[in-house]
Amino acid sequence: SYDLDKFDQEFPLSWQLSFITSGRPVLNQRIIAKWMEAEWDMDGQVGGGLRDLNGHIVLDDFGGSWEIYRQPDPSHEYIVATDSASGMEHGDYAAARVFDRNTREIVAEHYGKIPPEMLGEQAVYAAKMYNDAYIIPEINNHGVLTVKTMLDMGYEHIHARVRDVKPGTAWTAVWGHLTTTTSKKSMVATL
Repeated sequence: SYDLDKFDQEFPLSWQLSFITSGRPVLNQRIIAKWMEAEWDMDGQVGGGLRDLNGHIVLDDFGGSWEIYRQPDPSHEYIVATDSASGMEHGDYAAARVFDRNTREIVAEHYGKIPPEMLGEQAVYAAKMYNDAYIIPEINNHGVLTVKTMLDMGYEHIHARVRDVKPGTAWTAVWGHLTTTTSKKSMVATL
């Protein structure tokens, strides 16, 4: 729609431009600049997709949508978070991140234009790889298909936003994280 600010947010030439439409940056740009300049001690691996090979999760060599910064530590607990997109060439990117609860680090991330069902599959594989991690999928819009895929795969460690489920409650009202204006303010404040 010829909105340059929106274009800069979606396809930024610098990380600073990604926050241009919000009016003020949510994240402290000086801190992020220091992080970007820092050298990280990582035993990284890059690949296109995770898959289950006879009960063992492996990373395909082809492609670069997954970046594994640290291999799973059997004594650590992990969380996988997802943000779904349509998977269309002209659409947004889908994302998944693996967070180590012990070290408080992002240890792996996926960023690619894949359909919501594939993101659900990739999140389950990542969760299995990282010690049966707890998955917190965003259920907004395309996230419904992502969560459905996770449930269809039989994965049980998925965030439920409703504790006392009454008979007849739709599964979409139970599973996944619903991002609203209120919850987004809370997330940014916590961050």
